[in-house]
Amino acid sequence: MSSTDSASVSTEFLTNIIGKPVNVKLHSGMLYTGTLESIDGFMNVTLSSTTEHYENKLFKHKRQDN
Repeated sequence: MSSTDSASVSTEFLTNIIGKPVNVKLHSGMLYTGTLESIDGFMNVTLSSTTEHYENKLFKHKRQDN
């Protein structure tokens, strides 16, 4: 499989999981669980209905829209 083929497979996979529940774990150990709303080529993601976890502790944040 060439790098072009693997890139298209990756893009197709990421497109197919938009709107589905995902876990995003950062190098710092933070884990975010939510619904994937969007993702870009730099792997920046937007999640909705998100919970934040660190070392098995759940953090709840209230979102305030202006």
